[in-house]
Amino acid sequence: MLMPTNSIMSRAEKIFNGEIIADENDPLNRYNKDWSLVQNTRTKLSLRRSWVWHDGKKGYMNIVYTACHYDGTGDLVSGSWNVDSKWHIEKRNGKWEVVDIDELA
Repeated sequence: MLMPTNSIMSRAEKIFNGEIIADENDPLNRYNKDWSLVQNTRTKLSLRRSWVWHDGKKGYMNIVYTACHYDGTGDLVSGSWNVDSKWHIEKRNGKWEVVDIDELA
């Protein structure tokens, strides 16, 4: 059950790290990196999928993440630690997508 959702995890990691930006209608946009800091920061990310349940059309992923952003001198500028969240997923046009997020912390 984890393999079909690998694309979601890969995309989320890129969003957290500031490699891509999720648009405003995408639930993952809450993880967009502050682009005013991108050039001068690095992100240390732990993104873990605890479990996945789906029926082939829709389902849930339980995600636990820690994201810390450090400036050019190595000082912590922002972070979130061990955040437990439930990502609601749906298969649309053959591709799994996050359609809603509940942060459980």
